[in-house]
Amino acid sequence: MKIVKATVYGFGKWKNESFHFDIKRMTAVTGKNEAGKSTLQQFLLYMLFGLPPKQRAFFKPKTGGPVGGQLIVEIDSLGEVIIERVEDIRSGEAVCKLPSGDEMGEEWLLDRLKGTNREMFHSIFSFSAQDLLDIHQLSGHELGEVLLNIGLTGSDYIYQTERWLEKNAMDRFKPKGKKPLLNQQLERVEQLAKEQSEKEKEIKKYEGLKEKQYTLERQIEDDTGQMSHLRQELSRSEQLHKALPVLNEYHQKRVAGIKSVPFPENGSIRYQQVKEAILPLQSQANLIENTLQKVRGERQSLEAEQVDESVLKEGEHWLFAQSSYDHMCREMESLENRALRLQEQIEQELIQLDLGIKKEELTNYSLPFYAEDTWRSLQEESKTLQAEEEQLSDEWRKLRAHQERLSDQIAAIESNMLSDQELEDATRAVDHAFSQSSRKRSNSKSQQKKVRLIAASSLLLLVMGWLFTSITEMVGGIFTLVGIGLAAYALWVLTKSAPPSDETAVHSIELDEYRRKLNTYDQQKSEWSHLQDQWKMANHEDIQLEERRNHMIQKGKRLESRLSEQEQLYPFLTKVSIEHWGQLFRLFSQAQEKQSEWEQVQADLQTRRMEIDRLNSGLKAFYHVNKWEWNQKKMSDAFEQVRKWVADQKEIHNQLKRIRQQEGEEQQRQSELQIQLETLEDERLDLFEKAEVTDEESFYHQLTKYEKHKANIEAADDLKRQLNRMLSEDEQTNFGVWNESIDESKVKVKIEELTQDRERVEESLLYHQQELADCKSQLAVLESSEDLSRSLHHLEAERNTLNEQAREWAVYQVALNLLQQTKTKYKERYLPEVIMSAARYFSRLTSYQYREVRLSHESETLIVEHENRQRYTVEELSRGTQDQLYISIRLALGELMSTTISLPFIIDDAFVNFDEDRQDEMFAILHELSYDHQVIFMTWRTESPRFIDRVSIQHLS
Repeated sequence: MKIVKATVYGFGKWKNESFHFDIKRMTAVTGKNEAGKSTLQQFLLYMLFGLPPKQRAFFKPKTGGPVGGQLIVEIDSLGEVIIERVEDIRSGEAVCKLPSGDEMGEEWLLDRLKGTNREMFHSIFSFSAQDLLDIHQLSGHELGEVLLNIGLTGSDYIYQTERWLEKNAMDRFKPKGKKPLLNQQLERVEQLAKEQSEKEKEIKKYEGLKEKQYTLERQIEDDTGQMSHLRQELSRSEQLHKALPVLNEYHQKRVAGIKSVPFPENGSIRYQQVKEAILPLQSQANLIENTLQKVRGERQSLEAEQVDESVLKEGEHWLFAQSSYDHMCREMESLENRALRLQEQIEQELIQLDLGIKKEELTNYSLPFYAEDTWRSLQEESKTLQAEEEQLSDEWRKLRAHQERLSDQIAAIESNMLSDQELEDATRAVDHAFSQSSRKRSNSKSQQKKVRLIAASSLLLLVMGWLFTSITEMVGGIFTLVGIGLAAYALWVLTKSAPPSDETAVHSIELDEYRRKLNTYDQQKSEWSHLQDQWKMANHEDIQLEERRNHMIQKGKRLESRLSEQEQLYPFLTKVSIEHWGQLFRLFSQAQEKQSEWEQVQADLQTRRMEIDRLNSGLKAFYHVNKWEWNQKKMSDAFEQVRKWVADQKEIHNQLKRIRQQEGEEQQRQSELQIQLETLEDERLDLFEKAEVTDEESFYHQLTKYEKHKANIEAADDLKRQLNRMLSEDEQTNFGVWNESIDESKVKVKIEELTQDRERVEESLLYHQQELADCKSQLAVLESSEDLSRSLHHLEAERNTLNEQAREWAVYQVALNLLQQTKTKYKERYLPEVIMSAARYFSRLTSYQYREVRLSHESETLIVEHENRQRYTVEELSRGTQDQLYISIRLALGELMSTTISLPFIIDDAFVNFDEDRQDEMFAILHELSYDHQVIFMTWRTESPRFIDRVSIQHLS
């Protein structure tokens, strides 16, 4: 499992922060103290193993919000897994999001960690400088055993547990001990058994012993009172005897210190301090005086060069005017270019307009805002009127052509129509023929019906023959022949039924001619009527067109009037067709705007020229005031000379200001030094006055006498304090110690007498006390012997307590034996591999000065072998070498455990005692480990080149 990214929602000082970790090489988390490295380490452990609620409260952000975050880890068999843990969600349990989209809980994470908890992780994969410091607190032998246990499990827990079990077992029983609980309980049970047998014999002595007890108590009370009085008297006398040397010396010193010596308090120290303070101040005063003379000379020289403030301000004014001058020059150049471009554009546009007006005349014409709309409406109205005229002319032309066609058609029909006589003859002939043919029609109806039937059949057969010819020519031919035959038969029948005479044929031809003429007449009459109607409609349309033409003439006159009005206002419109008036307005307005803009530019140019002339004249006058040569200088050179002059004057002003400030400061220092010197001199005179002397030699002579007198007084006071500690106030009063000296011989005699009396009374008291104690002891035994059953019960209870303590001792002893057996098996199975790997790292870290790390079977501790084959125990190594051995063992154990569970190494600046070469080698080892095992190193340093080149840096600010 390798950590890819950590996102902190809230944890300690970190809130809404993300950290990236390299999974292919070592990641170094760098930052100064209080940057949050340890907090980040605790966050990683919290995300993997969680924390109890009380410990989570310690890392709650000060600015509010829940404790929690997100950890992205890479697992070989799964890929990237997101672990999220927030205290308010699922009671702080982890939520694991797999690449497949599934979500797993805390149990899944524990299964992936293979039961590893926070303590196991810290003992195997994590160590810091504090672990090294804890190692150095142990004694020599303990250090060897702890390193051995670290090689077994990565921590000193086994060593601590083993010591704890041994202590608890030894506290309960030792074969030859007396203080352990089990030994004491054995003695207690044996004593109770002996006492039980003695109680039965002593019951009869009880009454005599009670009377003896009363008598002895009275005698002891008298002896005690007398003994107390004697002890008090003897103690006071002995204390006085001890205090006699001090008391006699006190009286001697008191007498010597009665006459006082005038001298100020701490006069010697104060006079020496004043004397030492005056010398450097006098030296400083001389130095300041020299400095003041030099500064005054510089000030007077600069004041001679300085000009009047008003002249300098005028010069600064001309420096400000330079920017205005340069700006106006640039504006003039820009305006001239702009005017030239505008003039070219206006002339070009006037050429394109071709209106016959000059550039200066453009602004003579005022185009109101509605002129464009007026011109466009006239343009649109002209177009509309022209279109209507064209449409009306076209309609008129079409109507005239239509009328001409109608006239020609009517004339043609009238010329071809029958006259009235011809119409009457044709009508009479047709009526006569119709009456004759009506008689014959009835005879021929049956014959005609037969002919029509044969003709229809013939026609049908012909059609079928034509259709079947496309399919089968033979069938089609048969149908065709039959159809032709029927047609021939029908024709024969029809011929047979026709009238045979020529007269009938002639009559029929005439009749047909009359009928044709009548039919033609009817058609011509109908067509003539229709043409007459059309002629009337054409005449009506002619009237309407005439009305429209008149209306259009009126509109044209009104348009001409409006156009004449605009042409009078703007004569140039006469040179432009009405179709272009709309575009003309836009172009003419643009030309006018550019002409106005050109005139404004010319005005601005004139204003700039006048301003430049004014500046030129003013600067020339300033030159004359300062008596400088002008000689037709360029304005830029003139301004540059003013600028240099102003800069020089400002520099003089600044130097004067600095020198005056320095002069003021030196004068202030001189005044302060003078005050200090006067103060010190006053203090010295005050000391002389208090010592009642006038010079230094007399002062020191008086000091000698004062010190002797002060010593006597201090000695007397000290002796008095000793006497107060040695004698009480009552003793001081009774003995009268402050009045006069006491005779030592009298005190010794009294002590001797009191001692003899005390010894006599003490012997009597001891005798009576012993007798009373024996009596009370016998009585107590006899009184307790009345309840034998209770004594027996007490004895049995003590025996049960003995059995319970024995069982408890056995539990600790068995646990200790099992731990030692497990430790032995672990040594035989894993320790050789751990020690071998640790020896390899230890050899590299010590620059191959130590070749091997071995286990001492006699002392059960680790020993190391030097390259000269000399062997050393762990306590014989230097502090730095012990650290290197400890780290080698931890790395070796972590490397071994990584075959079972691969978790990142988290190292918190654990190489503080390593020199530069060993640090580089340590980083090289960690870099090699990072190929197969993720390494996260917390440190405040990034100065090692090898360190920087081989790691991914995550800097904390």
